[in-house]
Amino acid sequence: MHLRSCSLLCAHILNLLLLSLTIPITPDEARAVLEDAPGIRAVDDPSALAYPMPLDTSDQDLVYVGRIRKDLSASAATSSLYILLLW
Repeated sequence: MHLRSCSLLCAHILNLLLLSLTIPITPDEARAVLEDAPGIRAVDDPSALAYPMPLDTSDQDLVYVGRIRKDLSASAATSSLYILLLW
């Protein structure tokens, strides 16, 4: 019951985006671009265990991004990144 009431009060959409580019880009470069984008808040600091959390995103119109990681299965010709989206 507690989880059901929380899901009604804290409705969030969680997506995992796979971004494939033909230009090389590192997770740090992608993070820097996303930090400057309007309407987006990048929360991605693995050393501090800082990631987007549903409780932090409540009552806002921002899209939180985090867990930006290189896709290790991508070919050398493309840069692929996994990005977590939470809003």
